[in-house]
Amino acid sequence: MSYPIKAYQTEKFKNNTVGLYFFWPLSKEKAAEVTVLSRMLSDRCVAFPTKQAMTANSDNFYALNTNFRTFTTGKALCMEVLLSALDDRFCQEGQWQGIFATLKEMIFRPLLNEEVFAEAKRNALQSIARRQEDFSTYCSSQAVKSAGANQPLEIDAEGEQEEVEALSLDDLKRVHQELLEDTFVVLLSTGWLSQDQLEGYAKEYLPFSDHNLLETAYCFEKDDVTSITIDKKTTQAEITVLYNGPVNVKSPDYWALRVAAALLGQFPVSLLFREVREKRSLCYSIFSTTINFDGVLVISTATQKKNIAEVLSLIDQLVKQVANGDFDDSLLAIIKKMMSDIFSASLDRPSGMLNLGLNSVLTKTDVSPEAIVKQISKVDREAITSVFTRLKKIGVAVLCDPAQKEE
Repeated sequence: MSYPIKAYQTEKFKNNTVGLYFFWPLSKEKAAEVTVLSRMLSDRCVAFPTKQAMTANSDNFYALNTNFRTFTTGKALCMEVLLSALDDRFCQEGQWQGIFATLKEMIFRPLLNEEVFAEAKRNALQSIARRQEDFSTYCSSQAVKSAGANQPLEIDAEGEQEEVEALSLDDLKRVHQELLEDTFVVLLSTGWLSQDQLEGYAKEYLPFSDHNLLETAYCFEKDDVTSITIDKKTTQAEITVLYNGPVNVKSPDYWALRVAAALLGQFPVSLLFREVREKRSLCYSIFSTTINFDGVLVISTATQKKNIAEVLSLIDQLVKQVANGDFDDSLLAIIKKMMSDIFSASLDRPSGMLNLGLNSVLTKTDVSPEAIVKQISKVDREAITSVFTRLKKIGVAVLCDPAQKEE
């Protein structure tokens, strides 16, 4: 057994937090399978075959919280199992040995029968339906799906209705066997657990084989713009604009893109917020972010229907403004300081430490806060203009009420 195992030992927290990650090559079918499987694994297992038995067992451990979720990292799909509970020294001896024993039962001996499958499938379909109720999220997801057609970018980590409905129990048994035998696995922890303790628990309870790291990061390529309009009964219009460039989390100029995106629209002092909201009162919130493993810049906002054209024009203008280097040195310094402070503070959150640790494994680089702050400090005006000059608009999605008048 030699899969990646890393304990980030610290006395900052009374809780230990353990992250167990399984990776598959990304596809629409796999996203549906793994989403339903994650619900089945978290629901019941052979040792605790009812919800009551699962709850009663969890009650044996102080402050135990268990969460399953799926997400994408470029060309790969990940199922994350996150466990958090008090360290033994603050409650009872053997607490974490019992937690790992329970985890083994959940992962290796889940209750894969028709009843559990039907419930998990039904809940997955309900979750997919609810995605349409959050108009901001739905607009962004449809923008990504339409612009990213036939590439990993278009695939939602939680699956789609058609693929989930087509699943059978045999499909879930097969993907569970893949999890045990064929997936790339990573085990991380924060808190009081030492490296020796974590490796010991892994050897006893999580005896997975090592597999090669999957291909994750890629540079999304597209030369044209995909524009869509989504009709929904709503009081305001949602807008998502996408840009791509030859930069992802593994690229040498990745941190130039991150700083440029922050300069554009991640803070109240950023250009989008200042120009679109503060100066013109066209929206309540507007921000930009990056899809790091795909190399895509996303800008999202909401406005009155009558302001759609003006907001879209301003977004284009401000992207060009950054590409031309038309921003103050003082603003760049403020943005870099704010970003550095955020990454430095990530060590104060278990989730932040685990995210940095997982990115270190996936990129095979040092993603410590110190290393990140050093990279941010190197970003200058030339680096920002270089990376933004290569951006291409690839998608625009507008969600609005077709019956609403543009007053």
